[in-house]
Amino acid sequence: MDLKRFFDIDNILYTKRKDDSIKSDYGRSLIIAGSRRYPLCVIIASNCCFASANGYTALSVVDSIYPSIVSRMNPTQIIEPLLNDGDSFLANQDLSFLNKYDSLLFGNGVADSESNQQFLENLLQVYENHLIVDATGITLLSKNEDLLSKKNPKQKLILTPHLKEASLLMKLEGKGREPSEYLEDTISFCRKYQVNVLLKSSKSIYVNEEGNYEESSYKPTVNLAKAGSGDGLSGYLCGLLAYAPKRIGFDQTVVFADHMVHVAAYQAYQDLGVTSSILDVPSYISKIARGK
Repeated sequence: MDLKRFFDIDNILYTKRKDDSIKSDYGRSLIIAGSRRYPLCVIIASNCCFASANGYTALSVVDSIYPSIVSRMNPTQIIEPLLNDGDSFLANQDLSFLNKYDSLLFGNGVADSESNQQFLENLLQVYENHLIVDATGITLLSKNEDLLSKKNPKQKLILTPHLKEASLLMKLEGKGREPSEYLEDTISFCRKYQVNVLLKSSKSIYVNEEGNYEESSYKPTVNLAKAGSGDGLSGYLCGLLAYAPKRIGFDQTVVFADHMVHVAAYQAYQDLGVTSSILDVPSYISKIARGK
């Protein structure tokens, strides 16, 4: 994404907003994430989702981490209750009501369990809008990639694996650390299952369901070589997918989200040094959006 296209989109999404707008104009997002082992990835994702300037964000968490999440979550966000056993979500529940959300993120920090795999299968079949599957969600898919063939035909699905997760998902061996080494297999995978994939690394590649792709053009930053970075990117993307595709299209939204998070992380590193992290990215996204 060249700088002109980046700032043109930034202007469309953040600057040109009508004074008589209401929150539904900017969409509803839901984040289903977290477990006893990884409780606060929910907060990382939700804070970056908030930076997208979407209209409304809800969180669904298991009961074991509910108190810690409620005490740390953004006060403008709400809890969307889902049935769970304390550490995994239950598969046997009606998820059709989740279609009130324009975008949904599943997988960050959830338990690697059979119950969550069955929950994901249910979600893939029922949900009709923009769905992101990340982190443990991808691990669950790698155990049974045929779940992808059961996804709802109305659904727009994007998977956001780092290279190790991509190797597991697509059953690849002997690949290195360059996303380009995974490109041909990813194109085939996307065409086969009609899914979109953002291959995450120091520089990323986005491949859509038709097999078209775009390589990132930003300068890599060591600031994202830390735990939680993927949670932040998928959270930000979830927020944008609630409203941006209607304005700039789905593919442009994904590429812009990846670009914005990397640019914000790079600027945070320049200002704050090696101790900066994905936790600083939301405030830097805000600065970029305001032209600072």
